[in-house]
Amino acid sequence: LLTQSTRALRLARELALSADSSTIAQLLARHVGEIAGSGPTAVYLLGAGRAPLQAAASGFLARQPLGPPRVVARCFEEGRLVAAAAGDVAELAGYGVSCREAFAAPISAGGEIFGALLVGVPTGAPVGIHPSLLVTATELAGASLANARRLALTHAEARRDPLTDLGNHRAFQ
Repeated sequence: LLTQSTRALRLARELALSADSSTIAQLLARHVGEIAGSGPTAVYLLGAGRAPLQAAASGFLARQPLGPPRVVARCFEEGRLVAAAAGDVAELAGYGVSCREAFAAPISAGGEIFGALLVGVPTGAPVGIHPSLLVTATELAGASLANARRLALTHAEARRDPLTDLGNHRAFQ
């Protein structure tokens, strides 16, 4: 448990220092995978048209031809933490992942869903991941993604003239 707490604190620190969505996704996948006993993880961020795109993965096949697994789709539909059913675990085995259980949790902040995190607990892992720790990790990532978005908007506003919407002196420099 101490190791999981230490890893969770490391994740929180690194997320607080990140301002890029792909970095945030990679940090979340790596650290939560470590917390779950080197379990497979995948982060899906909502892209254009609100379609979930795999942004980072650890222990999963790099490309999943049919989109996200069903458990992730249910997580998006229900907007809450979802435990994988037996059929979902079998589907993950089709991706080359052997796990005894899996969870998908929404990555959100301020009522807006940015994506979802899928984590599998390996078959031989002595300890799994507590669902509340998973929810906390995704809430931290959601806050980081919201902050990254606000920072990007602030930078864009700082380079535009509000009256003409043209680039200003700062943008020129």
